[in-house]
Amino acid sequence: MTAERTPWLVITLLCLVSFVAYLVRTDVTIAQESMAPALGLTMRDMGVLSAWGFQLAYALGQVPAGVLVDRFGGRVMLLVAIGGWAVASLASAAVSGTVTIAFTALLGTRVLLGLSQAITFPAIALVVAQEVPAARRVSASAFYFAASSLGSAVAPPLFAPVMVRYGWRAVFAVSAFIGVGAALVWLLRAPRRAAETTRVTLGARWRAIVALFAIPALRWLSWSYLLHSAVYFVFVFWFVRYLIDARGFGMLATGLWASVPHLMAMVSIRLRPVMT
Repeated sequence: MTAERTPWLVITLLCLVSFVAYLVRTDVTIAQESMAPALGLTMRDMGVLSAWGFQLAYALGQVPAGVLVDRFGGRVMLLVAIGGWAVASLASAAVSGTVTIAFTALLGTRVLLGLSQAITFPAIALVVAQEVPAARRVSASAFYFAASSLGSAVAPPLFAPVMVRYGWRAVFAVSAFIGVGAALVWLLRAPRRAAETTRVTLGARWRAIVALFAIPALRWLSWSYLLHSAVYFVFVFWFVRYLIDARGFGMLATGLWASVPHLMAMVSIRLRPVMT
């Protein structure tokens, strides 16, 4: 394969991974509308599962995920990540029992999803650094971040009809099936060079991580991402509930309108290369 074609193949694969990552991440926003009452859970319980299950695991898993990606390479770690999403979704579909058992089981699946999703973007960043020429990296990042917003946009209109017709367990089952498909595509088509790593001792890795905190620009970027996430994840996890409770939308209408903020995010992300 020529050098000119290879980056676009890689970017396409990373867009697929990013798209499925957010599709799977968003499935619970639809499923919880039937899952919570079926299992005896409240929306407050779902908030705890989201905050202390998925989001805390996602935040705490970022730095260790980066270390693992540096050690084992983007190709292997993205396969591990996608496999983790699929297992978490499939396990969520099987949750049953008393309220306590169901809550504990869902907490476990949300933690697994958070930890596996934490691997995703550090691994993608490494693959981009290895495979995409420096002049194209901003454009590449715009593509795969736009794909993540598209995944969040597609999830509500995709999963709402599935839940209406087949129930909340089917939402997680379909999500798991999509994850398995993405894992197979990545396994078969991912560039081999994405498996390459630099042999560095664990102590040296951690010293390098600590040194990053001394970079002012990185600290500002971290704060900006913290504030961005505080707003954005409200739309990822709770906009569906707002449309149903506050606006009285039905599930199918909610599935359509819940995609709008994410579609706007996808469009605005594509402007990033122009602005930078």
